[in-house]
Amino acid sequence: MKKIAILFLIIMTFQTCENQKQISYYETDGIIHFNNTAINMAIDKNMKIKTSYMKDGKLLSIVSEQSKPNDYLVINAKEVYEFAIEKTEYNKINNEFGEGNQLRLFGKSKIIVDESEIDIEKILTIELYNNFPNAAITYADYINLSDKLLKIDKIVGDFYTVDRKLIDPSKKSYNFSLFQGCGVGWGLNYSNIKVDSVYSATNFMGIIGAQRDPKGGGIPVLDLWGKKMGMAIAHISAKPEFVNLPIHVMPNGKIEYAIEELYNRQNETISLGKNGKYSTVKHAVIVHSLDYFDALRTYAQFLNYQGIKTFKETPDTVPQAYWKTWGYELNFKLSDIYVKIPEFKELGIEMIVLDDGWFSNYGDWEPNTQKDKFPNGRKDLIKFVDDMHKENFKVGIWWCPLIAEPRSDVAKTHPDWFMQQKDGSPYIMKNPVSYFLCPEYAPVIKFWEEQIEKLYTTFGVDYVYHDWANLIGIPACYNPLHKHESPLSPYWNLSNEYKHIYKKAQSIKPGYGIEMCECGRPHDPYKMPYYYITNASDATTKEQVRQRLKVEKALNGSKVYFNPGYILPEHKADWGYDPCEIDECVAMGGYFETYYTKLTPEKKKEWIKWLKIYREEQIYKGEYLNLYDIEFDKPEVHVTKRNGVYYYFVVGPFDGELELRGLEAKKYNISDLYSKEFIKKVDGSFANIKLKSDSNIYLKVEAVN
Repeated sequence: MKKIAILFLIIMTFQTCENQKQISYYETDGIIHFNNTAINMAIDKNMKIKTSYMKDGKLLSIVSEQSKPNDYLVINAKEVYEFAIEKTEYNKINNEFGEGNQLRLFGKSKIIVDESEIDIEKILTIELYNNFPNAAITYADYINLSDKLLKIDKIVGDFYTVDRKLIDPSKKSYNFSLFQGCGVGWGLNYSNIKVDSVYSATNFMGIIGAQRDPKGGGIPVLDLWGKKMGMAIAHISAKPEFVNLPIHVMPNGKIEYAIEELYNRQNETISLGKNGKYSTVKHAVIVHSLDYFDALRTYAQFLNYQGIKTFKETPDTVPQAYWKTWGYELNFKLSDIYVKIPEFKELGIEMIVLDDGWFSNYGDWEPNTQKDKFPNGRKDLIKFVDDMHKENFKVGIWWCPLIAEPRSDVAKTHPDWFMQQKDGSPYIMKNPVSYFLCPEYAPVIKFWEEQIEKLYTTFGVDYVYHDWANLIGIPACYNPLHKHESPLSPYWNLSNEYKHIYKKAQSIKPGYGIEMCECGRPHDPYKMPYYYITNASDATTKEQVRQRLKVEKALNGSKVYFNPGYILPEHKADWGYDPCEIDECVAMGGYFETYYTKLTPEKKKEWIKWLKIYREEQIYKGEYLNLYDIEFDKPEVHVTKRNGVYYYFVVGPFDGELELRGLEAKKYNISDLYSKEFIKKVDGSFANIKLKSDSNIYLKVEAVN
C-alpha cells in the first residue's frame, strides 16, 4: 500500500508541475510577457497590452498599435491613461475559476481638475487560469489620493484597436464578422454581422424605461473574427451590468471596441472622495478559431464556474413535439384544436400550447371568456386540459409574468407592486398599456409563485412558455416601498424571478418544460439556468435560425433542446419571416414545434416521413460539435453526434468535395438520412467526399462495426 501511495503522490506532483508550466511570466526589453497555452499578452511600461493567439505553433494577432492603454479614465471629457508601471506583483491564485496566476500592475497619474492637482492610483489586475487556456481576465481599481472630490465621466476597459490586415493582408482592415450580443430590435441579425466601413454601435447592456421591445440587455459579448482567428471581449460579472460595449470603424478602417462604465452602483455619476476606490467589473478577452461558438462557450464557462449554471440537458419528460395556437394569432378557437386531434396523432404531436390570447388580461391570467374560448372561465379551461390529457396530450400555456394591465385586478388592488421611475411615477409600457411589476418585491414574487400553483395545479397544465422581448431586462426601480439596496437591484436580480418560478414549477411537476423566448433578441444568459428549452427567438430567416442554433448550443450546452421556431408548411409574407422547413429542423438537430393551420395531403406525407426520422434518430438530443466556421467555411455545415453516430447537415446547393471533420481514425459508412441510401465508405482520418445537390444534404455517418 505504501508503494502505491508513493507512486500516486509522484504522479500528482508531476501533474501539478505540468499545470504550472501552462502559464508563463517573464520580462524582456521592457516588455512583460504573461502567457497561457493559447493566449499571449505583451504588456509595455504604460500597461498597454497586445493580445495574441498561439495557434498551431504560430503567434497571430489582430491587435493594432494604439496610442492609449486598454484601461483608462475619462474625466472632464479628457482621457486619462498615463499610468506608468511603478510596481508589479505576481501570485499564484486558486478561486472559483480554478488554479491560475495573477499579475498586478501599479501606477499613478497626476491630473489638473478645476486648477487643482489630483493624484490617482491605478491597479490593473490580469489573471490567467489553467481551466481557460484561451482567455484572460482583467479588471482595474482606481483610487483618489487627493482631498478633492473626483467626478469621472466614464471608465474604459478592454479597449482594443484591431486590424484584419495584420493577418490577412489582402483584406480590408474592417473585414470581420461580428457577434454582437446586445438586444437591439426585432428581426435584426446579431449572430453574424458583416462589418462595413461605417459600422458603429453603442451596445448599452442596461434598460431605460418600460418597453415591450427595449433596446439593451442580452449577452455582454462582442466577438470579431476572420478566417484565421477571432478575438472577443466580454464582461463576466455574475449579474447583468449597466455598461456599454461600443464598437465602431474608424476613418482609417480599423475597428475599436471596448467596455465602458458610466454609472456607479446607485445608477449615478461615478465620483470618488478622498481615498475613494472604484473597482471595475471583471472583463475577459478571449482568442479562438472558427466562428463565435468557442468564444461564447468560454464566456458561458466563466458564468458556470461562478454558479450560473447555463449548461444543462433537457430531460426526457419534456414532450418530443408540440403545436401551438399562434397560427390563428389571438383569435384561435377551441374548435380549431379539437378538429385537429386526429391529425396531431398522425404527426406524433405530444403537446398543445395555448399561446397569447388564452387569458382575459395581462396581469390576472384568468381564462378568456369569449364564446369560442372559455365562456365559463376556469371551468372550461380545466375541462379542455382534462380533454387533452385523456387524448394523451400534454398542455402548455403562454405567460409574460412581468406586466399588469391597468384594468387587471392586480393593478387595481396592488399599485404598490409597480416599478417606479426616479420622479415617483410608475413605468408604463405601450402595446398593451401595462405597468411593470417589480421582480425584487417580496409580494410580487409570492404572487408569481401563486400563479404557477394555479397554472400547474388548478388548471393542470404541464408547460410554461415565457415570451416577449421585455423579459430580457428591466430598468432601475425607485419605489421607496420596495426598499432596494440600489435602484439597480431589480435589474441585477431579474433572474431570481425566474429562479422562483422554475423551482415552484419543478416542485409541482418535476422535469416538465419551461421555455424562454425574448423576441428577436439574444437571450439573457442569467436566466438560462431556469428553463429547459431554448429557441431561435423569432429568427426572420433560415440563416438566422442556423446562426442562433450555434449561439444557443454554445451558451446552454450542446445537449439542450433548440426550438428553431416557425416550422410551417406555408409562407405568410405579412408575418415578416421565412419559415424553417421541417427537413432543416430535423437535420440540424432542432426540436420540433409548429403552429400550422392547414396541411395539404402532400405536405402531410412529407412531414410524417420527416417526423418518423425525427423520432427514430433523435438528433435534437445529441451533442452539437463545433467543427466548421459558419461564415468562412463553404459549404455551411452543422454536425451533431448522438450514440456514436454523426449527422452532417450541409446547406445546399453544393457541388464539390467536402471534408467530414471530427471523425476518428476508423472506417465509416455514409448514407443519406432521408432516403437511407448508402453513399460511400470512408476512412475517418482523411474523410473527404464529393457531393452534388441542388438542395440541402443530410448525411448519416456510422462507424463500421
